[in-house]
Amino acid sequence: MNHVYTADEWASLLGQLKAVELAPASVEGQAATWEGLMPGEVLATRKSRTCLAWAGDGRKYVLKVYPDAGRAGREAGVMAWLRAGGLTVPAPLAVGEHALLREFVEGTSLKQMSDSDLVETCAQLGRWLRRCHEIGADHPAAGRDAGATWLVGDMNFGNYVVGTADFLLWGIDFGDTRMGDAYDDVGEGIMRILIRPPAFTVLNWEAAVGFIDAYATADAGGSGGPRVTGGEELGPARQRVIPAVQRAFVQMAAWRHGDADMLRAADTFPETWGRVVAAAEKCSMLGM
Repeated sequence: MNHVYTADEWASLLGQLKAVELAPASVEGQAATWEGLMPGEVLATRKSRTCLAWAGDGRKYVLKVYPDAGRAGREAGVMAWLRAGGLTVPAPLAVGEHALLREFVEGTSLKQMSDSDLVETCAQLGRWLRRCHEIGADHPAAGRDAGATWLVGDMNFGNYVVGTADFLLWGIDFGDTRMGDAYDDVGEGIMRILIRPPAFTVLNWEAAVGFIDAYATADAGGSGGPRVTGGEELGPARQRVIPAVQRAFVQMAAWRHGDADMLRAADTFPETWGRVVAAAEKCSMLGM
């Protein structure tokens, strides 16, 4: 056993797992395989106890365990819905009251992005997020709240990887998913880009503009698209995101116990963003 689980705890967790509806057909009848999983490396997470789980044939999975009941089931349900809609998310395979077993995606975390890849990867993230929101807006729960969709809920770069096998961007963590306004995710995404170390560089601002532009202009792939963005072009999208980014900075300040730099960033963002957007528009007109 690893240091997170005793043998009895591990056996109890595996015993509660049931196949997820909409899980790939290949997992049917694999309960015996789950029971034989062995715990592996503990993964760094703040909100769950998470580790790799190894099968006897060498395949590896991820097992997440939450302290609160029902959270694993909500995450599994949203992941299954998004995956069924064609989004690159790991397949949730089995779920219990507190535990979720999902596929492991081999890849490079966006936290490890190089400067040379930043702008294009952030644009890729914007396109991925737009598709995520379109599929989420088609969920029956979204119909109860006009304009709502399933949110990722945590745009931390550690929740995304670029796959080793396919070079596609994958969203791998939906533990904070909730129904809400799509621009809550978009605003936090821009905030996360801007504070990527070293924070608030010219390159980070360029990547943030590329992110919102990719989000706004990505091809709609589902009936939820118009309800998510209202068919906006670049100008309206660039303006609509301003209060969402300010809220994200304020929330980050609270999470960091009153971080003055984050509060200052919230106050100054509209003016700085205006200058950055104006420069981007000028470059676009000049064909740069």
